[in-house]
Amino acid sequence: MYSPCCLRCRHLGDHKDRPYINVPMSYGLIEALRNERVVHRTSSVEHPNYQMRHFNAIDGEQLQRASWRLYRIVASGFPCMIGAKENMRTPPCILIVDDEPINLDIFQTRLAVHGYEILTATDGEEALAIATAQQPDLILLDILMPKMDGIDVCRHLKADTSLPFMPIVMVTAKADSKDVVAGLEAGADEYLTKPVDQAALVARVKSMLRIKALHDTVQEQAARLEAQSEQLAEWNQTLEQRVQEQLAENTRLIQELQAARERLQEENLYLRQKEGQVVRFDTLVGQSPQMQEVYALIEPVLHTTATVLITGESGTGKERIAQLIHSEGSHANGPFIAVNCAAIPETLLESELFGYEKGAFTGATQRKPGRFELADGGSLFLDEVGEMSPVLQAKLLRVLQERQFERVGGTETIATDARFIAATNQDLDKLVREGRFRQDLLYRLNVYPIPLPPLRERHEDLLPLALHFLGKYSREFGKEVGGLSRQAHELLVGYDWPGNVRELENIMERAVILCRGNMVTPQELPLSLQKEQKRQPLDGEALRLPQGGIVLDELEKQLILQALEQAHHNKVQAGKLLGLSRTQLRTRMKNYGLDAE
Repeated sequence: MYSPCCLRCRHLGDHKDRPYINVPMSYGLIEALRNERVVHRTSSVEHPNYQMRHFNAIDGEQLQRASWRLYRIVASGFPCMIGAKENMRTPPCILIVDDEPINLDIFQTRLAVHGYEILTATDGEEALAIATAQQPDLILLDILMPKMDGIDVCRHLKADTSLPFMPIVMVTAKADSKDVVAGLEAGADEYLTKPVDQAALVARVKSMLRIKALHDTVQEQAARLEAQSEQLAEWNQTLEQRVQEQLAENTRLIQELQAARERLQEENLYLRQKEGQVVRFDTLVGQSPQMQEVYALIEPVLHTTATVLITGESGTGKERIAQLIHSEGSHANGPFIAVNCAAIPETLLESELFGYEKGAFTGATQRKPGRFELADGGSLFLDEVGEMSPVLQAKLLRVLQERQFERVGGTETIATDARFIAATNQDLDKLVREGRFRQDLLYRLNVYPIPLPPLRERHEDLLPLALHFLGKYSREFGKEVGGLSRQAHELLVGYDWPGNVRELENIMERAVILCRGNMVTPQELPLSLQKEQKRQPLDGEALRLPQGGIVLDELEKQLILQALEQAHHNKVQAGKLLGLSRTQLRTRMKNYGLDAE
């Protein structure tokens, strides 16, 4: 704290005609004004607590040449805060300890003129009491004293950790190095030898006070740094906690965003698929009698929820018919979800169909809806259902019966209003007999069967389909391929199309890519079509009726056996040799008691 006093200079001297300045002052301001050459003369008077400084200031013009800050302080009459800190006393306090009063007077007189506050003690015990209570800025400590000598006093003061740093200057009447060493070992900071020269005394006191000021400054800075360090550690802990919370929040948001992105991608995929899945009767190309029979079968089941089983060879268009049933049926406003059971590994098919909960298995970082759930309100097309494992067959049976399911790893029962359409190119009856397919599931799937004829049994649709695919890929590739040459047409008609409509589409796509004109020629068709041998009509001379006649059924049976032997019992190839479809061949083999299996 500052202890200002209001003073009026009595020592005018040559400046008695100059204006007086009557302001509250402090020791620090007086020293600062001295440095600025504002103070001319000073004198001292006794004060109960400290030494007051009388001064005479020069006129205002010279004040203006001093620091504007000092001028404002002097002119406004506020206490000065220059050259001293709030936690330091002004003036510095010095404790003089000596058992001889004359020595106390000498030290006090020599130091008082420099404005220091002086405290005195005549023995070691009194010195300890005053030092503990007043905590002076500097102690001048005599070594030889009664009761407790200076070395013990110094040792006690340095050992007391509750006291602040107080420089101790040992004063000895002997120039004995043992006393000096003993004092320094006890913790003294400096020593003086009696009699003490005034200049040396003042210089040593100022030096120790500067050390005290530096020490206090270092201590304050260390305390401030420690407080700042603690605050920084607290801030760092708080910041780290907030960073961890933010990271957790960011992780959660990223997971939600990823899940939303996946849902959006799935929805976009389904929407894109739906654009190509809108199949109407008037958009279908096949108009052969065989396909008319298929359309007649489809019509009654459109506005029901009955499960449909579409059978037929690979490439006959089973998914296309499933899309037609969806687009024209009662669930047309919902999504059409297709699942190829043969293309998805068995370990993943269950999670694809049923979905899964977060944490259901390694890598399940968030909930994912399954195809049953996504198809709610629409149609679910299970292609190649014959490839499904027995375990999944049992779970599928429950969904078909109850119209309910649970996600993998979940307990919530979810209802679905999806329409189920299944398809297969296998003989499910045979799979049931072999124990590879559940009979009860077959009953549930085969509620409304729709068999599809192969392309070789509906030659009327071959040319319209070929022209349809030529137009489709001509638009896609930016070409103008308008038709087929006569030779190319004959090759297409003479081919048996084991890959059915899918094979025809692939061949037409390739032909458009290779075609350099506006007509597809045999050169753009694959060699398998060009090398296909056509069936030769029987020459009248090659076969003659015996005189006794023949049994026609026996002749047909023998021809079937020869065709099977020539085709190595491949019924498809044997049927080609006889101009029969596989179904027709199987029917005739049953009629003749041949092994149709």
